[in-house]
Amino acid sequence: MAGKEIEFIPQNQESLRKYQTECGLFGVYYPGYNVRPILYRAGTDLQHRAEGAAGMYVSNGYKQGMVKNLGTVAVAFQEGRNVPEVDAPHIGILHTRYPTAGGSNHLPNIQPMSLDGITFAHHGNLTNAHELRSKMRDVEIGGLFPDNDSWLALNAIVRAKGKTLEEKLINAQKGFEGGWAFILSDGKKLIASRDPHGIRPLSAGVLGPKDSANGYLLSVETAPFDNLGVRDFWEILPGETVVIDEKGIKTVDISAKTQKSCIFEFVYMMSPKSEFMGQLVTMTRRRAGELLWSEHPVEPLDSGQIIIMGVPDSGRQSALGYFHKAQEEFGTKFTYDEGLIANRYFGRNFIKSSGQRAASLKFYTIKELIKDKTIVIVDDSLVRGETTADNVKKMLEDGACEVHVRIASPEIKHPCFWGVAFSRYGELIANTIPNIDDRAHSLGVASIGHLSLEGLFQAVGMTREDAKRAITFDNTPFCTHCFDGNGPEIKNNDDIIDLSELKKIPS
Repeated sequence: MAGKEIEFIPQNQESLRKYQTECGLFGVYYPGYNVRPILYRAGTDLQHRAEGAAGMYVSNGYKQGMVKNLGTVAVAFQEGRNVPEVDAPHIGILHTRYPTAGGSNHLPNIQPMSLDGITFAHHGNLTNAHELRSKMRDVEIGGLFPDNDSWLALNAIVRAKGKTLEEKLINAQKGFEGGWAFILSDGKKLIASRDPHGIRPLSAGVLGPKDSANGYLLSVETAPFDNLGVRDFWEILPGETVVIDEKGIKTVDISAKTQKSCIFEFVYMMSPKSEFMGQLVTMTRRRAGELLWSEHPVEPLDSGQIIIMGVPDSGRQSALGYFHKAQEEFGTKFTYDEGLIANRYFGRNFIKSSGQRAASLKFYTIKELIKDKTIVIVDDSLVRGETTADNVKKMLEDGACEVHVRIASPEIKHPCFWGVAFSRYGELIANTIPNIDDRAHSLGVASIGHLSLEGLFQAVGMTREDAKRAITFDNTPFCTHCFDGNGPEIKNNDDIIDLSELKKIPS
């Protein structure tokens, strides 16, 4: 029945997710408007971040409702037919979630989550989840209840001191560590916050004509804003907490530390149409491809063309940048073509741990564009290597003479503990096969070339001189931990790498 909140069924699964993943997170406050279509549209614009589950919460100030289910936005909400039944809701939160290890199909893990009149949605990862659990041993974990760090955060907020929701949030956050973007509501107002380092992104935008009451949007990235008619937008600052109500939007707290925003948002996670830290993502990826050519060109053939192909979708812009520079130098000896096609019905599998089978379903090749050709594959990143190995295998089976791989980011040598889904050193191909020539051999390619960290800094807007200084002094506003180990300080890596023991802590 449309609008009826799903009943959560107990799941007999090992729980707490070994990592939280890149989620879609969105909020809206728009008096006088039904926000359900806005939430639905925003969810589709954020679908590239997470496809495993979706939840929608709405309120009209008096009545609240929520629907959440497994699947994409279209599946979870039955293409708009299964949404919360609340008359004229003007407040809303939407969350999309990727299925992960542990409780990937555990329905209570789907966000938003509600407790004691507070509705909460979270993107990121709390790195002190074990510490929080030890302080709240009476919190139910698993079964009918969620079994993740988001649930612990919500419980901590509910229990925190404060007369208002924003006071509770501000006080609770003093005990949180890690990277997060939160959106909350008590049914009357919308509240949002960002972690003190600004690791996870969050932006705000203004809706409506200038001469009427304004609506406000909150989003983990700006991709939805253009389609929704946002006339002005800005980033929530690191450590900032904002409240949106009938009086407008106001900052109620800033508890910032040294900014360390995730540079991998540029590399992979954000939509090409989003803006982040003053840069259009499309252009940063184009520049990354251009710089990649300058660092790792491929020698032209004596006769015949070399075909450059981007890996859909986040590798395409870098491939175009690489191609343009190759063509500038060697003209028609290089061309660009689309011989690698994404299976649109499979979805992104960057963070899936289902191995080679998942990789083989992700793409298919066009034999006629590959046979008897030398191919350069350009991709955004190389994490485990399964997808790359499968793509190369298909191309060689299709008759490619040889395949080169170019990666528009540095080698990933360190796990991410703040919300991107590679959480173990042993799953990273740069660690399992540290010699790059051996790595090329294992993937079946003629060569591999990675963009340097200095090159990536230039791609995201730094001058060459600033990029060189950044390498020497580590004084950038970016978290680059996955590439070089430099990121926010954490207390205990072991706790973060495997959170699966969390629900086993006795109550």
